[in-house]
Amino acid sequence: MDAENTADQSSRGHCLPRSLLVDHAAALIGVSRRTVYNRIRDGRLKTIRTPSGTQRVLRESLEALLREMHESKARAIEWAEARGRSSDASSAQALARDPERSAGGADPATVLV
Repeated sequence: MDAENTADQSSRGHCLPRSLLVDHAAALIGVSRRTVYNRIRDGRLKTIRTPSGTQRVLRESLEALLREMHESKARAIEWAEARGRSSDASSAQALARDPERSAGGADPATVLV
């Protein structure tokens, strides 16, 4: 780990470096590499290129995507529960667990802190 990432971690209290390899980002949020690349293409994840050409996902954009996915899951469950149908709530929870739509139930605060 380089000095910049170490300084970034200690100054902000994060345990993750400033950027992550695509494979690591995918594993962290429970999706495939292809999903991460799709999110990069869609503009939902920001990346940098290292001098050697490796693409790395910025931690801040990963945190923002996790928050977005967590909020989307919560809205789907609230909507289903508001309709008063347990089968709808189960469907919403299943939909929210879909790797394309959520972080598999991971709470962004616990995953990235």
